Amino acid sequence: FFVSSCHPCHYTLYGFSFVLYFLSPYFFLLCRLFVRLFSSFSFFFFLMIRRPPRSTLSSSSAASDVYKRQGTMSTTTTPPTPDDLSRDFMRRTMDQIDAWLFQDSEAESEDTREPRPVVKLALPDVIRSAIDLAINPTPRSHKDLTAQIDKILEYSVNTASPHFHNQLFAACTPEALAGEFITAATNASMYTYEVAPVFSIMEQQVFSKMCGLLGWANTQEHDGIFCPGGSISNMYGMNLARFRKCRSLGIDIKRQGMRACPDLVCFYTEQGHYSIQKAACFLGIGMDSVVPVKADQWGRMVPSALEAAVDKAISNGQVPFMIQATAGTTVIGGYDLFNDVCDIAQKHDIWVHVDGCWGASVVLSPTHRHLMAGVERADSVSWNPHKMMGIPLQCAAFLTRQNDCLMPAHAYGAKYLFQKDKLNTELDTGDKSIQCGRKVDVLKLWLSWARFGDQGYADHVDNLMDCAIYLAQQVTATELTRS
Repeated sequence: FFVSSCHPCHYTLYGFSFVLYFLSPYFFLLCRLFVRLFSSFSFFFFLMIRRPPRSTLSSSSAASDVYKRQGTMSTTTTPPTPDDLSRDFMRRTMDQIDAWLFQDSEAESEDTREPRPVVKLALPDVIRSAIDLAINPTPRSHKDLTAQIDKILEYSVNTASPHFHNQLFAACTPEALAGEFITAATNASMYTYEVAPVFSIMEQQVFSKMCGLLGWANTQEHDGIFCPGGSISNMYGMNLARFRKCRSLGIDIKRQGMRACPDLVCFYTEQGHYSIQKAACFLGIGMDSVVPVKADQWGRMVPSALEAAVDKAISNGQVPFMIQATAGTTVIGGYDLFNDVCDIAQKHDIWVHVDGCWGASVVLSPTHRHLMAGVERADSVSWNPHKMMGIPLQCAAFLTRQNDCLMPAHAYGAKYLFQKDKLNTELDTGDKSIQCGRKVDVLKLWLSWARFGDQGYADHVDNLMDCAIYLAQQVTATELTRS
């Protein structure tokens, strides 16, 4: 009855049968049987017309249609599916990258070819005309994307060129690039062990190696985290220095904020990186509380000037909380005298952070490691392998020998993510960072370091220093000749 009642036309039949009920019981039974048959037939007919029509194209012919629209279809072969098209595009793009990266090395081995310039410098309007940067409502073919990639590479700076000297980074090792590709393919995030188990363990292992090279004993518990650049690493150094100073004064800086703090002040060499000023701005300390200290002709902070600046601040009622020393200043490449800096800091219980973003990699070389003498006494160090070690941007480590600061200073403890009762919580690093999602930066470093080893990187650093000395000698000789 329910099925038949779903059809409006059946009400008429039921009404007619109801009238006939009074005329003939047998006729009523015949009508009821007729209604049942009609209802069943109409119900199944309804299901048939509601069923989605079967596609007139098979999956392979549908893929053919996609490929034909791209203009690359061969009628004599089995057409690939759209997924195959994307994979083929990815492979061809890798070939483009390989050719672009290693064209110079191939060119220099053939007398008939000239290495390409570091950059095909063009005005912004020329680049806009050369590359179709529009994002359209409709899809673009892979063939079109490949053509755009050719143009993108053509107008990009070739930082892998041996003639690229503009910045404090340069060519990357193929192993490190492979690590970057795998990092993108795995697409993990470094906040909990369960989402990045291999990389969490790898990061711990690499940090242990780096801390050992800085002279921090293996018996000590260290801490560290990869940051999105050296400027953030330096800001971490400042934040931890403030956290520890406030904790010693009985101030909960995370809850009370700067309103509960005394007049804090920090110091750095006048040749130091500007990121310390920005860090003071972002942390609410203020740029006026960052005191530049005189540097000598080699770019090193003058210890007597530092001590005088600290004494002056204390006499003015300020509270010194950090000294930022530098390993490799941006312009001159100066290395501060870390032992002298740490002696002054120890007198007044001041955190010492070393900005070694550029120059910390010299610890890899037994020949030049002396430049970092005393760094083992520092509280924290910034070290960017993407500068001197040939690792793709970004690979910036923040390391500290104070293992009781990084997590307490930065953690919030979101219960949905950092549960206390799960396994391997000691490998959850997300709460040490100001980020939640954090890119894996360790694999590219590990692959390159594993390939070349300590000796390979020692030779690499020695070669870089030899090249710098040679260039300085050539400049000096030229100046003497002109004079």
